[in-house]
Amino acid sequence: MEVNEHNRPESGARGDAKREEERFAALHRELYPRVRAYAMRRTMSEATADEIAAETLEIVWRRRDEPVRDQLSWTLGIARGLLANRRRGDRRRTDLDHRLAHEWLASEPDPAEAVADRSEMLVALAMLREDEREVLLLLAWDGLDRAQAARVLGCSRGALAVRLHRARRRFEGALAEQAAVPAASVPAGEARS
Repeated sequence: MEVNEHNRPESGARGDAKREEERFAALHRELYPRVRAYAMRRTMSEATADEIAAETLEIVWRRRDEPVRDQLSWTLGIARGLLANRRRGDRRRTDLDHRLAHEWLASEPDPAEAVADRSEMLVALAMLREDEREVLLLLAWDGLDRAQAARVLGCSRGALAVRLHRARRRFEGALAEQAAVPAASVPAGEARS
């Protein structure tokens, strides 16, 4: 048989790379849909399921030469660990957000200090327009200074100052409305009893 370019066995680095590519494609076909379905059942988020499946296959591929008794259960165990890490990270971020918000509320003089009930402050925030709420939260909860907040919003520092002034004024008005609601909502006959 004559050996030519078309029937010559691949050798060397090119042949190894082709075999590895085929090995990865087979691994991907076999495991990706199963890992993605596993992650989807636990997160109910397509984006998260895609990310977990991709990260899992990356780890499996990196550790491809380790002896494994049952490929699927080993792979799902990796996905389970990644999901647990993500949940812990999400909890830490949420806890940090709450702690920073609490520290800011405790340290910054603002209209919320006059409000006895924190829920009134949250209701007042919810009463603001999205752009007003965003400027307040960028400074208060995200801890940005005015220059940083202006960059996030894509405006000048002067425009930010105007937005902030208006947002604070509306927030104070919303707080005042919240403070007035309990007294106004009790019917006169019930107040005497």
